[in-house]
Amino acid sequence: MKNCLSLLLVLIMPIWGCDAMNTESNIAAEKIYNLLIENNTIKVQVVSFGCTNKASLALLWQENTLTINRLKKDHCRRMPFKKWFTFELPENVGSFTLTNSIQLGNVKVQQ
Repeated sequence: MKNCLSLLLVLIMPIWGCDAMNTESNIAAEKIYNLLIENNTIKVQVVSFGCTNKASLALLWQENTLTINRLKKDHCRRMPFKKWFTFELPENVGSFTLTNSIQLGNVKVQQ
């Protein structure tokens, strides 16, 4: 009986450990692979595993600083690929600083 209880605890403890490692609610700055700014839109390319959609990302403005955050992790199992998302920029924004890290690729600004 004592061995069964020990075995049960050994089998259940990793479940608690996995829950402790759950970082679903942690918001993190997303790595940007390509960037295109046109008129009043910003188009960014990020890595997806199949489940990333526009609602997975959010623009965080603090004065003239922009951070594109990932709100929801992509737990799908598809081979990773780069996916474009387009966001509207506020009308009163002139120049701004993007705080995300950028993997240099095709960065374009068109006016």
